[in-house]
Amino acid sequence: MADALLDIGPRRLSHERGGSGEPMLLVQGMSGHRRTWGERFPRLLAAEFDVLAYDHRGIGGSDRADEPFTIADLADDAAGVIRAAGWSSAHVLGVSMGGMVAQELALRHPGLVRTLTLGCTYGGPGGSLDGPGPGRLLAAMATRDPDVVTRAAFEVNLSAAYRAGEGAYELFRDTALALRVPVPVVVMQAQAAARHDAVARLGSLAAPTLLVHGTEDEMVPVANATHLAGLIPAARLELLPGVGHLFWWERPELTATLVRDHALGTGRPSERRVAGAFDAAEATLRSVLADLDGNGSDAADDLRRLVLAVSDSVATIRGDLADLRAEVRRATAEPDPIPAAPPTAAPTADPPVDPLVPPPVVPPADPPVPPSSGASRG
Repeated sequence: MADALLDIGPRRLSHERGGSGEPMLLVQGMSGHRRTWGERFPRLLAAEFDVLAYDHRGIGGSDRADEPFTIADLADDAAGVIRAAGWSSAHVLGVSMGGMVAQELALRHPGLVRTLTLGCTYGGPGGSLDGPGPGRLLAAMATRDPDVVTRAAFEVNLSAAYRAGEGAYELFRDTALALRVPVPVVVMQAQAAARHDAVARLGSLAAPTLLVHGTEDEMVPVANATHLAGLIPAARLELLPGVGHLFWWERPELTATLVRDHALGTGRPSERRVAGAFDAAEATLRSVLADLDGNGSDAADDLRRLVLAVSDSVATIRGDLADLRAEVRRATAEPDPIPAAPPTAAPTADPPVDPLVPPPVVPPADPPVPPSSGASRG
């Protein structure tokens, strides 16, 4: 995958993109970055999807995050990523804190989400963040010893069976420390996660939803998966026996199969043809507009206005169909495969810690993000 920056308006976010097929957005968790997906899992998805994994604000090569933010703010970032990628909508996989972001994305921007996969995550009150892992990690962080923190994170994020494998720790350590993860940003992520509450709104979620959770998760207890399954209409629950918090890391083939089958197997063939027709129409209209760029003739201007009007009509019809299907789905518990077109705090004390990878111990003065330029997509 080629490394690049996406300009989403108020900020730029670093990302990697590869593969071909229907769009697939990967949303990482607290202190996670785009490399935390590992190598094999994204590569498996890229065989059938156009896969984009990005870094949250303040993480990796993304622009700095100096002010507090909410999960809703991060969801708006994700919506900006989808649009900046040139997609009208995408299948979305969010894990841990990224699962909270994905919930808000689907609720705030329903037209952008084709299908939703939520992994090892939390919906709000009624769920729990009281697993044994966060406490162990806090104790390790109090030592300010990077090796102690990394070892503790390895132990609480992965199952004992996986940890016993040769080279497992070294791979985890090297990946965790591969990109910049400032401690102040992780603290703001923890504060945002502590305030997340989508419980009262998840019943209106229109996107077909898959829930995946390892039964040995020490960071976000597996009971959260059953809690979410009871809140999201027609959600499908997949529990992975003996697997820890980073389930895609431990079981990349199985996870890729679950995500792929959910994304590509949702809906009747006729409905998928409708979605494909909309995609094709929008791609054709974008191509015509690109051909007209730079042509200043009156005829070209008239044609450009006509194409824009048709494009707006296609988006409106697609959105109306998605709204109608969502209403039917809420009444019949039937999945909705027709994606809609995109629409044209104070710190808390002792925030819960739910990192996917260990935050590095950094000096009191956080080093600035080194300047970088966007690379072309590979």
